[in-house]
Amino acid sequence: MVVTLYKLISDNRERILLLWQAAALPRDLGLQGSAAAKRSVVSTDVLLKDKTAYLFDWLVSEEETASVLPHLREMCKIKAVMTQSPSEALGFILDLKGIIRLVLGKTEDMGEFDKRIDQLMLLALDEYSGCREQIMQIKIDEVLRMAGRQKQ
Repeated sequence: MVVTLYKLISDNRERILLLWQAAALPRDLGLQGSAAAKRSVVSTDVLLKDKTAYLFDWLVSEEETASVLPHLREMCKIKAVMTQSPSEALGFILDLKGIIRLVLGKTEDMGEFDKRIDQLMLLALDEYSGCREQIMQIKIDEVLRMAGRQKQ
């Protein structure tokens, strides 16, 4: 029986996922020591770990794109409010390629799986951009409100 790449990846899920989740978590949110800030970081970490687990499982499945979008949207909302560049916020998605190669060693034909990761990255860029646009609109509306020029 020939072991497929997807099966190898699935068999090494825990190790790959642990490394990928570490790459997905923010390294510095710029938060100072308040208890509320620390609780926020913990809940953000839990949510990001949950969402990366779902994204990973989607990558190794044959599910359609529509099933991953709500989870990706939630992750992008979190990433969009952090003070990171888009490449810092979403670069962890592409990091998965290297993590898989690190864990599995030399594997044949990663091309199809790499394409699935690239597809996820493009979807994430769309979602992230939409979230950033919403944040900017909120800021603009607030400035206009404070200036007494609320949008009509």
